[in-house]
Amino acid sequence: MSRVRCGLSLFLGGCASAIAIGEGITPISQTRSVTAIAGNVVQQISAADFSDFNDAADAGLSNEFAVVNSSSTQVSSISKDKIAAFGTADTLGYGDNGSAESLVTIVFSLATPVDFSLTGSANFQATGVTAETTRLIRLTGPDTSIEFALYNDTQASMPIASSGQLAPGTYTLEVVGSAAAEPISDDPEAQNGAYVDFEISLSVVAIPEPSAALMLGAGLSLLRRRR
Repeated sequence: MSRVRCGLSLFLGGCASAIAIGEGITPISQTRSVTAIAGNVVQQISAADFSDFNDAADAGLSNEFAVVNSSSTQVSSISKDKIAAFGTADTLGYGDNGSAESLVTIVFSLATPVDFSLTGSANFQATGVTAETTRLIRLTGPDTSIEFALYNDTQASMPIASSGQLAPGTYTLEVVGSAAAEPISDDPEAQNGAYVDFEISLSVVAIPEPSAALMLGAGLSLLRRRR
């Protein structure tokens, strides 16, 4: 390799490194959990750290007066370029209360501007007449407040779609899928319940700093002239 090409390779490599410095998602804190409640039976499982979380909570109650089954699941991950989560929450029964929740709260920082895309959906089904549900996806931060939310709604599907740019700073992504049902009678034929699920993806791509981009362009132009 000629000295010119070698020098340009080092130059371009340095530019690429400059562009990459500080880009992406840096997690600061998190709460990710699944909870299931049937009467006075409770199970809750939480993520211990920032690694992938894949778990389920189940709670059941069965006696001569009531039968309730509740469950929730979550599969979620955090990486430099994406936060992804899938969760479900459902409860069904009679004679006693039941509820379930899949929760994601992640606080993270961005050191450089990024292009972002927030996509997904949150769905709902109900059995009976006394069900309460929450479908919430919220992203907040510097000059940013994006929210998709439905509470106790009959809309079966809630699409999630937002994109644009995020400035450097600290952000919070909140995702909640919950379902709760009260007994409407002691009749096994009159069961009451609800089901909620969500699937979301927050992706980010670093925006090159103008100076680094100009240096990279200049280097490429010089390389073309030398050929």
